[in-house]
Amino acid sequence: MNHSNEFKLKIGETAKVRPGVFRAQVAVVYAGKINDSCYSVAVTWSYGHNSMAYNLYFNKDQRELPIPKGRIKVHDVSADSIWFSHQAEA
Repeated sequence: MNHSNEFKLKIGETAKVRPGVFRAQVAVVYAGKINDSCYSVAVTWSYGHNSMAYNLYFNKDQRELPIPKGRIKVHDVSADSIWFSHQAEA
């Protein structure tokens, strides 16, 4: 079943888009605008004692971002904050 959650983050804030107790946890951190045409989000993934994190860089006009186990739909992005919905995979 697909469901959508909305989040508004300031630079450095984290949103757990997929909480994990018996499955992998996925979180998104807003890293800010790199310049006038590019912004960045960091994705963290952890399961048990295994973790990884990476930054993704997107054009300011890109509104759909693929992440593990779902996708993000960006409603608004500025130098200080991002407002997005997370759509989980089935």
